[in-house]
Amino acid sequence: LYTTLHSLFSMSLKENDMEKACYLSEKMAELERLFEMGEYFEYSTALDLAQAKQDREQTLLCAERIFAGLRSYPVFSSSPLYGHMKWKEPAPDFCKNLKENLIRLFQDKKEFGYMDDDKRWVVLLKENEAGNYN
Repeated sequence: LYTTLHSLFSMSLKENDMEKACYLSEKMAELERLFEMGEYFEYSTALDLAQAKQDREQTLLCAERIFAGLRSYPVFSSSPLYGHMKWKEPAPDFCKNLKENLIRLFQDKKEFGYMDDDKRWVVLLKENEAGNYN
């Protein structure tokens, strides 16, 4: 379901159909909550939409929630919904590496240059660069 919705969402963005993209983004967030995937996943699609719209407020909110979601990643592995499954513990540096990749992406001028002059954005990235991975 997630893959199908994400494909439709991506097509909507490519077609610049923001109304449909918003609709699909909401559906994906509902699915992510239903399947207890956690804030990291829940806000990733919303971030893509905010980026496409260059919506500074939504971009900031999504980035904050994604960084917060890393603190409890992978939340779904402790959910009773998946109690029948055995989960391999993520590598010790997994969240650290994921956070570093996010920071690199967020610093990419081509992708997020529209956020450069937002002081809150600069502070958010600096706080998360500081090596605080928990």
